Amino acid sequence: MSDLPTAGESYEGLTWTSEDFSSLDLAETHFLKCVFSSVDFTGLTLVKTRFEGCSWESCNLSNVEISQTRWDDARFAACKLIGLDFGLSDPLVFGLSLERCRLSYVNFSHLRWKNAAVVECEIVESDFRGAKLAGANFQKTRFSGCRFHSADLTGADFQWAEGYDLNPLTETLKKAKFTLPEALHLLAPFGVEVN
Repeated sequence: MSDLPTAGESYEGLTWTSEDFSSLDLAETHFLKCVFSSVDFTGLTLVKTRFEGCSWESCNLSNVEISQTRWDDARFAACKLIGLDFGLSDPLVFGLSLERCRLSYVNFSHLRWKNAAVVECEIVESDFRGAKLAGANFQKTRFSGCRFHSADLTGADFQWAEGYDLNPLTETLKKAKFTLPEALHLLAPFGVEVN
């Protein structure tokens, strides 16, 4: 266990376990190859914070302000993310992967997120409208009330995913992968019935 981080400092290769970061100021802090395990980030404000090669396991990131924050090879596993607006992140570098996470009311709209990895997640009422998600991996992810209008999903992998509401007339789905029976929902905009 390390001391709690403070704003404006740089940290490399440290691990924090079962800590409460919710009252901290981590503006302009730089984390390199750090690990956060069961850390509570609820309501934290991150402004111009940089995460490079960091990982989160079983953390709570509810209602975190992430203005101009840089996510470079950030990996989240079994975390809760609620109310985050990734559209406010640093647009120059955006690379994160999500596995077995629960997301609610998260905004990814208009992001350039090449080769996104969102595997075995549960995503509720989140926004992917206009996002550039070429090569995204959404395998085994369950969607509920998510919006994808005008998203570029070229080559995206939705195999064994459920609940996605995609419209082939408004989304770019070239070479995207789907599995039955869920893929039949892609026919809904055409009024086609399959028995």
